[in-house]
Amino acid sequence: TIPHAHIAFNVLFLYVFGDNVECRVGYGKYLAYYIVCGLTAGLGQVAWLHIVGMGFEPIVIVGASGAVSGILGLYLTLFPENNVVFMGKPIKAYWFLIAWFLGQVGMLFQLDLNVGVAAHIIGFLTGVLLGIYERKVEEETVEVVVE
Repeated sequence: TIPHAHIAFNVLFLYVFGDNVECRVGYGKYLAYYIVCGLTAGLGQVAWLHIVGMGFEPIVIVGASGAVSGILGLYLTLFPENNVVFMGKPIKAYWFLIAWFLGQVGMLFQLDLNVGVAAHIIGFLTGVLLGIYERKVEEETVEVVVE
């Protein structure tokens, strides 16, 4: 079965968070970061399945969720003070994204889920690292322009 809600949330999160990230880093970097997050998320999910003893049992990993999670991690590092609307109220993006991440960690040991929660976590953390890198590049670029 296709988890329609899961796909809907991926699309919603890309709509809410992805456009700001793409606008800030540019289309090419955005695509590259999305792919890197998706690949590391997929590899992380496979590694997690080995850690919990599922080994090479047949699984399906699409990877979009891990890539989208990476965009959330990028957003956290690039726009932490932005507001997002959650349940009709504006809240800081960092509160929403940290709560989302902790929810993923909380679901990590529920092995009966048909969702690659480890992929979400690894994708998000990859996005955070890429966001830190991106901020450093931006700071160095500003220093060069100012000098």
